[in-house]
Amino acid sequence: NKRSLLHMQLAVHTYLLHGVHDKLFAHFKAVNAPKDQQLQRYRQALKWRTVQSFGAPKGFEASYTTSIMLMSRLSDYTSPYQKMHFISEALCIVPGKALASNSIAHSF
Repeated sequence: NKRSLLHMQLAVHTYLLHGVHDKLFAHFKAVNAPKDQQLQRYRQALKWRTVQSFGAPKGFEASYTTSIMLMSRLSDYTSPYQKMHFISEALCIVPGKALASNSIAHSF
């Protein structure tokens, strides 16, 4: 049955990626540590900035915060399928938050 074979392939693929994920990303973290430190310094330097200081409307601040919160959980997923599924869910959530926040801001 093609459906069973597809499910089996996905299960094997996910199992292999889970096994390799920790080792691979430990290596990537070590290799990219200097770049990561530089990025953290930039982030700290810009910490006081708000979305409005970059010219975005106030309604985008809620979606910006939601985006950061959601994307910080991306590393919890190890297979490409899980990551893509999570990103597609985030892409549905964030615009909804922005619209809701924007409509609240316009009601005042």
